[in-house]
Amino acid sequence: MNIDTYRNKQKLPDVKFHPGVPERLMEAAALLIVAATWIYVFCMNHITGGDKFVDACVGGTITTITFALLALCAYSPVKLINFPFRPTPQNITEQYVLAVRFIRIINITMCLCMMSCTLLVYHPWAEIIIWASIALMIVETTIYIIIAKLRS
Repeated sequence: MNIDTYRNKQKLPDVKFHPGVPERLMEAAALLIVAATWIYVFCMNHITGGDKFVDACVGGTITTITFALLALCAYSPVKLINFPFRPTPQNITEQYVLAVRFIRIINITMCLCMMSCTLLVYHPWAEIIIWASIALMIVETTIYIIIAKLRS
C-alpha cells in the first residue's frame, strides 16, 4: 500500500455495522456446512471402520479453520478492508456493507469447496463440486466488483 492510499484510508470515517438477519443467515449457512462436514466425517468413520479417517479429519479441520477465519474477517474495521474502488466519505457505509456481505457469501462458498475436499477422500465425483465452487466464487467476485463500481 503506498503512502497516498494510507492517508486516504485515515481520512475515512469509522463505520459501525451491526449484522442483521441476512448476515446472520449467511453465517448460519456457512456454519451448517461445517457441521455437515463433521457429521459426514464421523458417519464415514463408522461405516468404513476408520479407513481414511485421518484424511477426512484433516478436511474437516481445514473447513472449520476456513469458516473461522472468514467469519472473523467479516467483522474487520473499515481501515483493514481493501476496497476494489476508492471509497469516499459519502459512500463508505454502502461500500463497507457491500464488502462485509461479500465476505460472508465467499465464506459459504469456501466452506462448500472445503467440504467437497473432505468428500473427495471417499468419493471421486466430489471434484465436480470443487470446480463448481471455484466457478461460483469467480461469478460472486465479478458481481461484487460490478456492484461496487456502480455504487462508487
